[in-house]
Amino acid sequence: MLTDSKISKLGKIRLFYLYQDFLNIMPIHTFEIITQLANNGHEVFLFGCIDKKAAFFHDLNTLRIKVIKVPYWPIRAIGEAFFLLLLFIKIIKNILNYRPDIIYIRHGSLSIIGAMIRRIFRIPICIEVNDILLKRTEFRNIPFLKSIWIYIYEKLSFSLADRIFPVTKNISNWIKNQYSVKRNCIVTIPNGVNIKRFYPMNLELCRNKFEIAQNKFVVGYLGSLFHWAGIEYLIDAAKLIVPAFPNALFVIGGGEQPYLAQLTKKVQKDNLDDYFKFFGTISWDEASDFINTFDIGVAPVFFKSLESGISSQKVFAYLSCGKPVIGSDIPGLGNLLKNEGIGISFPMGHSVSLSRAIIMLIQNRKEVENMSKRAKKFVVNKCSWEIVVNQIEKHFFQLLGNHNR
Repeated sequence: MLTDSKISKLGKIRLFYLYQDFLNIMPIHTFEIITQLANNGHEVFLFGCIDKKAAFFHDLNTLRIKVIKVPYWPIRAIGEAFFLLLLFIKIIKNILNYRPDIIYIRHGSLSIIGAMIRRIFRIPICIEVNDILLKRTEFRNIPFLKSIWIYIYEKLSFSLADRIFPVTKNISNWIKNQYSVKRNCIVTIPNGVNIKRFYPMNLELCRNKFEIAQNKFVVGYLGSLFHWAGIEYLIDAAKLIVPAFPNALFVIGGGEQPYLAQLTKKVQKDNLDDYFKFFGTISWDEASDFINTFDIGVAPVFFKSLESGISSQKVFAYLSCGKPVIGSDIPGLGNLLKNEGIGISFPMGHSVSLSRAIIMLIQNRKEVENMSKRAKKFVVNKCSWEIVVNQIEKHFFQLLGNHNR
């Protein structure tokens, strides 16, 4: 194991970070990791389909993160293959010019490129894994032959990777059991939160900004609006809450259609218009302000099968703002809330249990206050992005220390 003195001697790392998103939406995980690494003094090259006019590009430029744009041909049948070919060419060219120390990949079809580079150049490869792709094929009815291909390239990619960073223990266990990867190569590193962006703010000011009454007990959600978000169960729970607690208000941030329209129709049908406010898309700059209007946050996540578990960034954002969380009792969420004393879990999809958990906190403001204090302390001590990236960084140095022996 490397000591702090050995780490300091290794100094700055030159990192190639590869990610794939054809909608020009950079994952929060990617943005936070590369910006934190750049803040730590490392030289970061970002490869992907990136529009230099995108809002996040200014932050990358400020931190001198070098963006290597890889164009995407928007023809579904061949677009991804064309992208991967161009990406491979650009990586080879930049390897010859800049000689990176580490190549870091957000897992997907890109991982096969990492395996090839590992074979050719023997540069240490790290793969971040956010989901079990083979299980995702079951949800999306992906053809059998494609699932076979996913298995093959995952097995090849993981077997050649120097480090694999799954975001949950369930994903780690899946990779170990499915692909027989060496255990010392797999390190579970959960998601984090930017504590400089998400922190407790003045409740009155935040509610005034979003025109939310000060006397309400606000149950809030901010995140993607898809069926797995489970907001329909929150609506069903509200029907059981508001007759006894008419000061309860449920605020929802997120604007994806058609689910948003379906939810608003359900609220109207259930005569809950006075108790729900839908704000649509909340900008990244206003996310902390919005969360700070809550008394408690909710994460009523619903998956019929969730072998991967979750490491929810929205939950960490709630907690970082000092908001207790009521969440589904699923791997990575329910046990976290119970073990840390920072919220309440309920059986997934069970609206009655969800309503009881909310009522329990409406009736016990002191417990809300205590959970709030524990929530902020938990985030600062265990899951800020700075802590997460420092863990990743230590593994980089270990790899380079072994590589340079």
